Amino acid sequence: MKRIVAALLMGGICLAGCGGAKDEVAAPTAEVATAPIVLRTLEQTVTGYGQVEFVPS
Repeated sequence: MKRIVAALLMGGICLAGCGGAKDEVAAPTAEVATAPIVLRTLEQTVTGYGQVEFVPS
């Protein structure tokens, strides 16, 4: 009995995944804003407590 129920359940899951592709295209829902890139050097401050190892690259 459990095998039949498991087989029916797996068959239902497989058939649910075979719905086919939809032809409708979703409308955009979010606005996108862009900004120019700004390059500059930044100060880097690191506060460490205990043993700290730093390898500059």
